[in-house]
Amino acid sequence: MTRCAGVRVWVLTPYYETLPYRIKQITEDAMTIIPHTIDIGVADMAESLRFFRRLGLDAPDHSDGLEQAQIATAGGATIGLILEAMMRDHSPDWPTPVGQRVTFSCRCDSPQDLDAACARMEAAGFAGLRAPWDAFWGQRYAFLRDPDGNRIDLFTPLAPEEAQ
Repeated sequence: MTRCAGVRVWVLTPYYETLPYRIKQITEDAMTIIPHTIDIGVADMAESLRFFRRLGLDAPDHSDGLEQAQIATAGGATIGLILEAMMRDHSPDWPTPVGQRVTFSCRCDSPQDLDAACARMEAAGFAGLRAPWDAFWGQRYAFLRDPDGNRIDLFTPLAPEEAQ
């Protein structure tokens, strides 16, 4: 199976200046804050889990009918999926998001793995937003769209020695 997992957080700068943002502990008054989970509100849990499973993440099989699911990633972060109905149960004034609310990137092992992941997702009926291309900043890159309209980026270094 092609591995395309791990979440990377990026600084919001123009692409030519994009550098990985190193997640670090934030300490104030002896209290440590450690980033742990990125939650995404979803309309259809089963379809969202199918998307992330097909992408290659280890989404739990028993979660399709639940209001909330968590996907642990190889990079150590957790992706939380929460049904929009559950969001409204806990926060009745919560509006259904419109437009792009979150983008995250998944690192693939090689350009060939990235291309295979894109082909696998499109064969499963998930839309690609931009076909894989070799970006001038030294990465192979592609954009996918999840079932709720969020952009999911796939990337890999073009030169093997740059892989981290």
